[in-house]
Amino acid sequence: MDGVLSANLTRYANMFGIFFGYFSPQQQAAVKEHVLLNDSVPKITTPYMQFYELEALCAMGDQAHVLKEMKDYWGGMLGLGATSFWEKYDPSEKGAQHTAMYGRPFGRSLCHAWGASPVYLLAKYYLGVRPLSPGYASYVVAPVLGGLQWMEGAV
Repeated sequence: MDGVLSANLTRYANMFGIFFGYFSPQQQAAVKEHVLLNDSVPKITTPYMQFYELEALCAMGDQAHVLKEMKDYWGGMLGLGATSFWEKYDPSEKGAQHTAMYGRPFGRSLCHAWGASPVYLLAKYYLGVRPLSPGYASYVVAPVLGGLQWMEGAV
């Protein structure tokens, strides 16, 4: 503001910089170490934005870390009884906080399609299925299991 550089460091611009290929390999490594894997940088608490961070890490080949994050983050929802993907999940919240949002006690969607990114990430980066032509008329399958013992899918 007023020409002064903000001291706030966030994951958002950095993860998009990686995801869209704006950084050199050295810059990517620095962002990964000092921002995305740095617990002192505020965590993302919506599954929608978590997707972009995890895809940036997958694009850098860190499927093992992403698998742990998926187990912790989406597994945390499962541990609280989720049967679908939530609009927001913050592991530090307790009790009724998990359903409150927008100033309403039950304002949070507990069935939110934007939270389904593990489905996409597992198919694209773990099964390694990517189209080479429209409609998957031709495709490549190059699995990177990232610590999984096995995985099965169909195209």
